[in-house]
Amino acid sequence: MMRSLTLSLFAMLFAAVAVAEQAQITVIGQGQVSVVPDMANINMGVTTQGKTASDALDKNSALMNGVIAALKGADIADKDIQTTNLNLQPIWNHRQNNGQAPKVEGYRAMNNLTVHVRELDDLGAILDVVAKTGANNFNGLQFDITDRKGATDQARIHAIQDARAKAELYATAAGVTLGRVMEISEILAQSVPRNMRMAEAMSASAVPVSEGTLDVDASVKVIFALGN
Repeated sequence: MMRSLTLSLFAMLFAAVAVAEQAQITVIGQGQVSVVPDMANINMGVTTQGKTASDALDKNSALMNGVIAALKGADIADKDIQTTNLNLQPIWNHRQNNGQAPKVEGYRAMNNLTVHVRELDDLGAILDVVAKTGANNFNGLQFDITDRKGATDQARIHAIQDARAKAELYATAAGVTLGRVMEISEILAQSVPRNMRMAEAMSASAVPVSEGTLDVDASVKVIFALGN
């Protein structure tokens, strides 16, 4: 019984050492899928000034109500209109003479929205109407896709295929055979929607918009066993 147990432990140890000493190759596979965006995220807002805090806020609220009404009139759902920043701050006058301390000469109110536009055909008209109804602060436009997971999964498949192709190339060049996959791990990378600058667009009577395409990327690290 003791001899059998000893032989079993020895066999397990031998197998572990054999696996640890087995030749391996590690490669990085990369995959990319280009897709046409089907939605856009607009970051916009209203900035106003007034002699008093309440004056600045009242002006801001009046304009923002007009902007929100225009968005709803363009069939933007309530769930796709989100307040992302509401700020009120004093406007300081630092140009005082005779060593006087700076004083408050007014107030600035800022109210920003993130708007999700799910019908890109309406995007140009929406940008036009909100500018005309009071939006005077545009921080950017991001194109995106609704089914990001589907595109990412396709990029992952391409990444695995790329990893195998690289490993096969190296194995052939080294005169060895490519064995089974020992390990797969994903290299996480943030995929950022494409930004569009809007500084010049708001002076146009009809805002031209071109969504182009988005690249969705995936990377994996794959370890293959090598044979003789």
